[in-house]
Amino acid sequence: MRGITNTLTPGSSEISAALGSIKSSKVILKVTPAQLISIAVTPINPSVAKGLIRQFKATGTYTDHSVQDVTALATWSSSNPRKAMVNNVTGSVTTVATGNTNIKATIDSISGSSVLNVTPALLTSIEITPTINSITHGLTKQFKATGIFSDKSTQNLTQLVTWISSDPSKIEIENTSGKKGIATASKLGSSNIKAVYKFIQSSPIPITVTDLKLKSITISPSSSSIAKGLTQQFKAIGTFIDGSEQEITNLVTWYSSKSDVAPINNAANEKGLATALSIGSSDIYAIYNSISSNKINFNVSAATLDSIKINPVNNNIAKGLTQQYTGLGVYSNSTIQDISDSVTWSSSNSSSINISNSTETKGKATALQIGNSKITATYNSISENIDITVSAATLSSISISPINTNINTTVSKQFFAVGTYSDGTKADLTSSVTWSSSNQSQAKVSNASETKGLVTGIASGNPTIIATYGSVSGNTILQS
Repeated sequence: MRGITNTLTPGSSEISAALGSIKSSKVILKVTPAQLISIAVTPINPSVAKGLIRQFKATGTYTDHSVQDVTALATWSSSNPRKAMVNNVTGSVTTVATGNTNIKATIDSISGSSVLNVTPALLTSIEITPTINSITHGLTKQFKATGIFSDKSTQNLTQLVTWISSDPSKIEIENTSGKKGIATASKLGSSNIKAVYKFIQSSPIPITVTDLKLKSITISPSSSSIAKGLTQQFKAIGTFIDGSEQEITNLVTWYSSKSDVAPINNAANEKGLATALSIGSSDIYAIYNSISSNKINFNVSAATLDSIKINPVNNNIAKGLTQQYTGLGVYSNSTIQDISDSVTWSSSNSSSINISNSTETKGKATALQIGNSKITATYNSISENIDITVSAATLSSISISPINTNINTTVSKQFFAVGTYSDGTKADLTSSVTWSSSNQSQAKVSNASETKGLVTGIASGNPTIIATYGSVSGNTILQS
């Protein structure tokens, strides 16, 4: 179409029109550089697991229809830093908590955004403990599986994983509920133990079954006197010919010289548990493979329970924390005995504080919600209680990102601080912490309100960048 001018490159040009021999005056047309008209942020509306880092990209479209990567030119922001924090220079996003947030890139008055959905943390690896390399033939060992998630949190997965032994004829490992992870050394040789959960598997642990001979058995406590009606847990330690020791409470057979006074249990989950049945005394001992232990005189007294004391007298627990309580019985003969396993524990407000009566965790209180409750220990109609207040969650740790990164001289990089609280929640503390560098001549870090956590490289070295809030701090080491 006549009279339409297409601008091609920046510069100036004279424009004129002619009709036959008649020419117009000249007009100078100045072509300016193409202007940014829109920004697209990618990936578009992604879902990223809590704790992971995702790089976002900004692409600018200009008036000449050209496109350009403007990631480094844009200023980045997150509409909800408690869900995800974004490096305002690089566009790198660190997810903090589940939920949605808008990740925006802005140049002058032009912006584009993408909605980030932070999903629950993903299981990234499994670790098995203990990392032993041998088990004595005939003995057992309890293994534990710990899951490590994308947000660096951990969880005990022992009862959730599937345990695998590469050679069950040498080492058999339990997958029965409640017994998972118990390995039995059945035959001389070696086997690899590993744990698998949802397609994630641990590194295998090579274990050799050795032929160490048991030399002696020692049981404890070395003496015991308790009131009628209570119980006493005994423990057996085996000493082998190489001098090593191992608990064999569940392997020995337990005996009481007078089962009418103090019978002792040989049931799978209660081995070594003696009951004070009637007044008198009995010898408690254990035998394994014809080897006998020392004998313990177990005395059952006629003393009656006068009162119960709860320890510790801790009247405040931060939300998310636990506290182990014990019950001490005060008897008519002035003796004091630990009766924690015999009392029944209760909480007047279980939504605020829950206290366990399970065998392995009896007396352990968990602070669930802010509030008040009475913890009570009861035995044979005798009871005692203490008042407990659950306070707000306390800051337990600070993590800094990026971790162990490198910064070139004169280059600045934004660091972030995330606080983990006693109830497991996380929060962005970048603007709340006090930042410091262990070596200001190598790297300095800003505490100015607009640039808190911005680290600038000055000289080569490995300074430590520290974030502190109250008495809690976290750090990361810069790599030269």
